[in-house]
Amino acid sequence: MYEVELRIAGTEIPVGYAMLEKLIELLPDAPGYEQVYQRLALVGTTKVQEVIAGRENIDPKTVQVLLRSRQSNVIQPLLSNPRAKEAMTQIEALRLANSNQPEVLSTLSWNIGAFSLCEPVQILERFAADSDPWVRALVMDCDEAPDELLERLSLDQDPDVQRAAEKTLEERHVDLLKGTE
Repeated sequence: MYEVELRIAGTEIPVGYAMLEKLIELLPDAPGYEQVYQRLALVGTTKVQEVIAGRENIDPKTVQVLLRSRQSNVIQPLLSNPRAKEAMTQIEALRLANSNQPEVLSTLSWNIGAFSLCEPVQILERFAADSDPWVRALVMDCDEAPDELLERLSLDQDPDVQRAAEKTLEERHVDLLKGTE
């Protein structure tokens, strides 16, 4: 465990979690604070990590620290963070896809095309193979889902997944026809 101390006029003052949670709110989201965020992400409580995950000025090392969290309130803002989208690897995305946390899975599916180091189809294949029909249905929300995957889901054992896949395929077909006119 790390300790956090505040040094004022040469005197070190121990900082507890409550003070740390207030201090993190006061730090500006500006260039130059990346190293501070990285260190606080290592030390901080879930609340501190949640605030840092939403900051635009975090570096890839901080993203890696935050991705170790199992807390959805940390992972969700991270999945929506443009800096994190640039730094997340395929392995990390697949780990999150296996998390069985509905909020995380939903946020991951909505942002799947924005992760520059990830191959979306592999993650969507993971969703399509899930035992939970709600997770399988997330595939239909992704423009990156290939038609072959949607066709397979149109034969799913769950009628709602079937209908959603059929509807998505129909909408794509209509959009293609409109584009050729």
